[in-house]
Amino acid sequence: MEYLQTRPSLSDDRLMTSIRMIVRQELANIFPSEKKDRLLTVAEAAMLLRLAVPTIYGLVQRNQIPYIKKTKRLYFSERKLNEWLEKGENNGPEEVEKAVDTYLSLRKSNRKRN
Repeated sequence: MEYLQTRPSLSDDRLMTSIRMIVRQELANIFPSEKKDRLLTVAEAAMLLRLAVPTIYGLVQRNQIPYIKKTKRLYFSERKLNEWLEKGENNGPEEVEKAVDTYLSLRKSNRKRN
């Protein structure tokens, strides 16, 4: 009984603040933020997509899959791979034509400078 009498009591405001903080932390653990994005290796991307590693390299070579190349290594954004899967589409003819036009216009502007 003495323990209860000597223990400081929490005010209602402090108690509510503590409960809110705990609930927020638990919700953050249960529902991770969409902002967090994990970089995957080729092997991890292959596992996520359920494809063979050589197939992943083929998709990268044909620019059919979103990837990041740093220091001679390939990485894949888990979020972008999931978006790519959900789209279920590759670059259409319009997007390819737009990319070609952009590339050619850049080449022309570089030739004019030289």
